[in-house]
Amino acid sequence: MLLLTAAILVTVIAFAAGIKPLAEGKLGPAEMLKFMLLAVPPMLAYAVPFAAGFAATLAYHRMSQDNEAIAAHAGGVSHRSLLVPALASGLVLAGVMGVLNEQVIPRFLRSMEQLITQDLTKMMVGSIRRGEPLNIGDLHLHADSVEVRDPASDPRVASTGATDWLVLNGVVFIETTRSGEIRNEVVVQQAPVLFMQGPREDGSEGTTAWVYPRQGVGIRGEEGLVVFDELRPIPLAVPNAFEDDPKFLTFGELAGLRDEPDQMGFIRTRSRDLAHHLAERATTELISGELSRAQRARVDRGGEPLVIRASSIHWDPRELMWRLTPPPGQATVVIDRRRGPQQTLTELRAERAWLYTDLRTDDQGIDLTLSLRLEDVTTRDANDIESVGQREEILLENIRPNRDPLPPLLNLSADELLARAAPKVDVENPDLFLIGPVVELRKRLSRLEREILSKQHERLAMAVAAFVMVLTGSVVALRLREASTLTVYLWSFFPALGSIIVISAGQQATHDRGAIGLFLLWSGVAVPAGYALFAYMRLRKH
Repeated sequence: MLLLTAAILVTVIAFAAGIKPLAEGKLGPAEMLKFMLLAVPPMLAYAVPFAAGFAATLAYHRMSQDNEAIAAHAGGVSHRSLLVPALASGLVLAGVMGVLNEQVIPRFLRSMEQLITQDLTKMMVGSIRRGEPLNIGDLHLHADSVEVRDPASDPRVASTGATDWLVLNGVVFIETTRSGEIRNEVVVQQAPVLFMQGPREDGSEGTTAWVYPRQGVGIRGEEGLVVFDELRPIPLAVPNAFEDDPKFLTFGELAGLRDEPDQMGFIRTRSRDLAHHLAERATTELISGELSRAQRARVDRGGEPLVIRASSIHWDPRELMWRLTPPPGQATVVIDRRRGPQQTLTELRAERAWLYTDLRTDDQGIDLTLSLRLEDVTTRDANDIESVGQREEILLENIRPNRDPLPPLLNLSADELLARAAPKVDVENPDLFLIGPVVELRKRLSRLEREILSKQHERLAMAVAAFVMVLTGSVVALRLREASTLTVYLWSFFPALGSIIVISAGQQATHDRGAIGLFLLWSGVAVPAGYALFAYMRLRKH
């Protein structure tokens, strides 16, 4: 009865689980059948408590209605002895469910997710054909049409090792700053996309989509309108669902996650953000030190030396950038800029000047660059005092500090980065620039710890619930001998339903609030167990 009932329930639930991806076009009919088969073990976690209660109810209610329980009792066999087979079956079932929850189900959940997301090109093609833009970080992409090609059909593409090849037509790229302002705008006729498997710039293993913009025009910072045949490739890290959800991890992997939280993609992203802020802070401290000592700092812009003449630098929380303060007695920040083979000196005097950093990524890796934003600028050629110009804004990009502090920071774990930041944040006057990423990383680590705790207890409670439901169904069936089978099953069905709901609610409460939610989670087991004990005491009394 247990096997038959569980088979029917998991088939219905697995079919229901596959309806959404089938309707969204993520699965075909053949893939739908495979998806349903893969969904069987995960759905057992929800089906078995109901199936166990139903099977125990039918077996013992039949025994009770046929007066076999009364005959056994009259012959000296107690109700407790009659319930021993149910007790043994419940223990075995709880053990099986424990193994399924901790080892088997996470692996099948991973296979189900892979079946839906394995065809990355299919997902991207579907989004573009539906007219939806692709938003990855600060980059927003929209294409008029897309073509799917076989990498093996072109020797040059095949030599790259690409797993998939798309060609986007009529593509618009918009890159924004952290404050939401448009930094670069590019429109291209065509942009091939190659999907590569391997290590990404953050050190994780995964898929990267390399976009190669060709034949287009764009507006890039100070340079204004630019016409080009081909731009530097743009790496887009394809999201990996397995890196952001502990439900795909087994018991041992969850335990190891406490010691190595950087395995999760969302932790690694926050760690990288903190590393970026620490590197930016180290760079601005270096520039600030030079300005304090000599009221000038030297940087490099692609071989073009720049000298910044200011008195100090401080964080502007409104602009989310570093603001330069003019030297004492002066109203402007001065930038000495040398250009061309003759190293012609140009002086830029800005009423307002801000400095911010950028993370540049390409197929060679990741590095840190600076950008200077100057407003209400007066330009003067030092060799020609008459050549004076006025500009509302000038943006100087690709400025590099004398030494890049970012690479060593990217190799540190989340805990090591927090230890680096603690002396600047956990003090009476904290560094306002670092507070945000530090608080966010700590919050994510705390949330991950709560999620691990909630997942482990939820899986254990679901296994114990199967044991409790067997006992509940058995005891209730023996006690309600005169009632119909359906009525008896309802008295065991509703406790099972309530148990599943309360356990799930307790898991969410533990995830949100910590260990205090475990009281609610385990009450989903304790209350049905108390109900079964109460029914047994009534049965034993009469």
